[in-house]
Amino acid sequence: PPATPRSPIQPAPSLRAELERFARAAARAAASIPFDAIHAHDWPTVPAALRIARASGRPFLFHVHSTEFDRNPCAPDPELVELEARALRSADHVVTVSRRSADELLARYDLDPAKLTVIHNGVESLRAASTSGPRPLRATSPIVLFLARLTEQKDPATFLEAAALVHGTRPDVRFIVAGDGPLREEMEHLSEELGLQRTVHFTGHLCAADADRAFAVADLYVLPSAAEPFGISALEAMCQDTPALVSRGSGVTEVLPEALTFDPGSSEDLANRILSILSRPELHRDLSERGGRRARTLRWHVRAQSLLALLEDLVP
Repeated sequence: PPATPRSPIQPAPSLRAELERFARAAARAAASIPFDAIHAHDWPTVPAALRIARASGRPFLFHVHSTEFDRNPCAPDPELVELEARALRSADHVVTVSRRSADELLARYDLDPAKLTVIHNGVESLRAASTSGPRPLRATSPIVLFLARLTEQKDPATFLEAAALVHGTRPDVRFIVAGDGPLREEMEHLSEELGLQRTVHFTGHLCAADADRAFAVADLYVLPSAAEPFGISALEAMCQDTPALVSRGSGVTEVLPEALTFDPGSSEDLANRILSILSRPELHRDLSERGGRRARTLRWHVRAQSLLALLEDLVP
């Protein structure tokens, strides 16, 4: 029989009520302070942004990092889809983080292309920058890292299934699953079912400093998202001279072509790519050197300047 689809991750009713309370409080606060524009990010900010825009008449810039179709590709929440649609209709301008994301907004929502701008994400070079240069690939026991939320969007199951395939050929390879989320317990059970108890290590949530250290010690970073508007963690990995392997279509490849790709959801293709990189030290070093150099040029301050120029154009 066909597998029963998992339920989408939905905000609890209490969260929706809290967002409405926040919107009322934000509107009261905004009424007492001078400002020139409203810059809101993703659906949690929409109720507040719409209230303030109506009350103030100030221009509203909506910044889309992901949509409900990205977060819950199998069963998007209609209420959140409509909330995003309201924001997109009401906004004076819309910014998104990749051309891939822009194309999805144009395809799924009735959005005027003239009010849409792509500003790619960047990286904080002082926090996530290698100081030692590329490390040689470990000859034995190389480390492959997954660092992301444990959600259906990030698809940790494909990472674990690929780990099992790699283990059959290279039992010395070690895998780290860093991060937390609603699928944590399910992924730990899957790891046991695949016989990976001694091969895969679950760290739970990592603070920023520990995440940087994880990127630095890994030989390869994998981001297997089912849908990835950008994928900033691949940039952070490359800043540590760690090659990145991401699902095809991820927005980060628009600015970081050194991030290699595989077919989303295909554990076989992912395993083959992992084995190819780990068995070719020259390729690994080339990706590390070229990717690291490029990633460290993609600074947040450059993106901020583009955003500031856009806001200045919106303000009458």
